Amino acid sequence: MKSWTTKEGTEIYRILHVPANVYLVRNEDRKVLVDTSAKFFYPALRKRLDKFSFGSGDSDCLVLTHTHYDHCQNAAALKEDTGCRIIVSREAEKSISNGFTDPPKGTMLLTRLLIALAKKRGNKDFHYSPFKADDTLTDEYRPFGDDNIRIIPTPGHSADSVSIIVDNEIALVGDAMFGIFKRSIYPPFCDDTAEMLKSWDKLIDTECSLFLPGHGTVITHTRLLSQYYKHSS
Repeated sequence: MKSWTTKEGTEIYRILHVPANVYLVRNEDRKVLVDTSAKFFYPALRKRLDKFSFGSGDSDCLVLTHTHYDHCQNAAALKEDTGCRIIVSREAEKSISNGFTDPPKGTMLLTRLLIALAKKRGNKDFHYSPFKADDTLTDEYRPFGDDNIRIIPTPGHSADSVSIIVDNEIALVGDAMFGIFKRSIYPPFCDDTAEMLKSWDKLIDTECSLFLPGHGTVITHTRLLSQYYKHSS
């Protein structure tokens, strides 16, 4: 289980990595789960969360970086089983009540073809059990009222995308960028590329040194900066 620790002592664990990364942020008695993976992986998710006693504390919460199925398909079950507080962007309210978020647009020929094929099949893979959020955000949101953990809107990949800033050092960014490819962090799926670049700019301004994506491995500030200049020029 890969992990990181900030200078302030906050621990971040990657507890699942397929089909999307799931992270647990722990600071003393605070535990924040970031995303939930897909339905098939729920038993593995619960087994690993039980090691951290997730759901035993009043402050335990789930933050969804966005509501595509591979990130939120276990949210309803987790809420029922643990009683955790769920936090999402306000842009997600209609989607989570319907149990369906529109798939993102492809940014290259292959991904455009994949999305077209999914839509032709009726988008059946993209559904999830409906649920309600306990808190929604439209601007910077601090779930514990301090600077240690901040949630900021970072739209682009989807309108409801958010990122979690931990101790102003490490950011968990969902699909705002991808850590899969050697030469690019550019998302293969994105609804609004102009908004995505604005979100990259916002993430650069946080001065975080590391960015943990929803897919793939860690991205450095230097790499993000280089990619931002490449795609915004």
